Amino acid sequence: AAATLLCASAAAAAAPCRWAAGGRLRRRAGHRGARVRASATGDLEPTEARLGAGSVREIADLYDGFLLDQYGVLHDGERPLPGALECLHELRRAGKRLVVVSNSPCEGVRMAARLRKLGLDPELFDGLVTSGDLVRRELDERLRAASGGPAP
Repeated sequence: AAATLLCASAAAAAAPCRWAAGGRLRRRAGHRGARVRASATGDLEPTEARLGAGSVREIADLYDGFLLDQYGVLHDGERPLPGALECLHELRRAGKRLVVVSNSPCEGVRMAARLRKLGLDPELFDGLVTSGDLVRRELDERLRAASGGPAP
């Protein structure tokens, strides 16, 4: 079965995504995604671009889970962004799945320690994924395949 996720990224503005069994991710250009992208590019007035608590609930009702970039979405490098913790707790109470994604080369365990240090409990999330973890996993699999046995 497919689950609908919202990808929230400071770098690329939030864009709706469709997650299908097997881990494939396909973009789905919906009205809300266009609106959020327009707010990121300045095509909307500032008052239209603001998301209040009602808007978060409306968006949350449309998705089963959320992929969240850490820097600029959850924290600013020094502290959680205003409203981030409350939003995360509200999403968890609503039974939403939350996964933090990062283009960081570090391991997920280091990201978990950093989130904890910033006041964001890693236990709030169903998963932590870094590009570093994905690259290491891919290289391990290639080494294993090339050597005919387990990777070193």
